[in-house]
Amino acid sequence: MKRIHYLVCITLLLAGTSTMVSAQVSNNNEDGVYKVQHHQAKDYVQGEVLFKLIDGQQAKVRRAGGALQAGISALDAVLKEYAVEEMEQLLPNAKVTGTSRRAKAYNGNTIVERDLTQLYKVTLSAEKQMETMQLIEKLKDLPEVEYAEPNYKVYLMDANIAGSFLGNPYVTQQWYLDSYGVKQLWNKPIVNPTRPVIAIIDTGVDLTHPDIAPNLWTNTAEAEGESNYDNDGNGFKGDVHGWDFINNTPNVKDFNMHGTHVAGIAAAANNGIGIIGANPMARIM
Repeated sequence: MKRIHYLVCITLLLAGTSTMVSAQVSNNNEDGVYKVQHHQAKDYVQGEVLFKLIDGQQAKVRRAGGALQAGISALDAVLKEYAVEEMEQLLPNAKVTGTSRRAKAYNGNTIVERDLTQLYKVTLSAEKQMETMQLIEKLKDLPEVEYAEPNYKVYLMDANIAGSFLGNPYVTQQWYLDSYGVKQLWNKPIVNPTRPVIAIIDTGVDLTHPDIAPNLWTNTAEAEGESNYDNDGNGFKGDVHGWDFINNTPNVKDFNMHGTHVAGIAAAANNGIGIIGANPMARIM
């Protein structure tokens, strides 16, 4: 459960970097996407903050005389002021390579792989938990800090999201459903019945796969609009089910099958065929 909690938090940071959590408005499935506005995004863990140091800035976490220190004077002063009890590096096994991987975005800009080795979670003392947002503002003011955010809570969308899942013939081979507590998450209380959209950033997706096809996200503005035209005005022509940012095309066919494999783990349909996804109610972009 702890691994999943961290993974969700890291995913939010990667998606939002320095912005507060604010879900993007989909071009389709408007009734099936849970949109969180800035002023509503207040459901977070009191006393926990996620932050990243700027590239090249290194922290050396230790305790000196009972006080937690990171080896950065300005940061240490803030940690002391808010009685921070723990500072945990979230990706301790990540490595920084000599040359960062790069990719071209649809608009021609170059996207450089981010260094996440200096991504941390800090925990305040019980007396200081109500000052979580104040700590975030203090961290943001430090030149050594790239961004800081609350540790937002993320919920599954249904109390019995998988229903009866044993009808899927390969479910007994999905060891991770038990190892990572996925089945326990399926039994959590309903928070919002709408269906989330998961963007698979990988080698593509087999749109005809029987476990994938029922859960595909569809951009109706493009699917029902004029061909070879940007009907929704988002900068992409024909992005019916997603976009290939490497080849700059709406053809998301998976020539490697790794992306299809990942999409299935995330959101394969609960249809009695093959496996079941961790969230079979999600839509796959």
